[in-house]
Amino acid sequence: MSQVSEELDALTCDLIGEAINILEMEGSLPVLLLTDAEEDFFAFEDDDPDGCYRAACQQVQDLGASCSLYAIAYEGVVQGDESSSGDPAIVFEFAQRGTGEAWSGFILFRRSQDGSLEVSDPQPAGAELPLFA
Repeated sequence: MSQVSEELDALTCDLIGEAINILEMEGSLPVLLLTDAEEDFFAFEDDDPDGCYRAACQQVQDLGASCSLYAIAYEGVVQGDESSSGDPAIVFEFAQRGTGEAWSGFILFRRSQDGSLEVSDPQPAGAELPLFA
């Protein structure tokens, strides 16, 4: 298993921070994409969640060789066990060209009684297929 580089870790942490900020301020989270090919975040929200996720994946492929790092984040549900209905989460996946691997994880979240957003520490969720064409 390849190690996550410092650059990919920093990019992913930037994306997670932005996702938490958007979720706290707006109450919902569009599909977000951050790459090393562009300075700004891409936000996909003009379709259903699956369509937005596919658009983010396509954007990574469309960037081609100019993109060597990417991270995608979206709002989802993580089921701890079969008896659970699941908990709201920020789900993220990230990859670096040349490693042949991609990784995923999640951060559970909930609103506290005072309305602020409480988040867990990031948790690993497993391997993914990298989106690089």
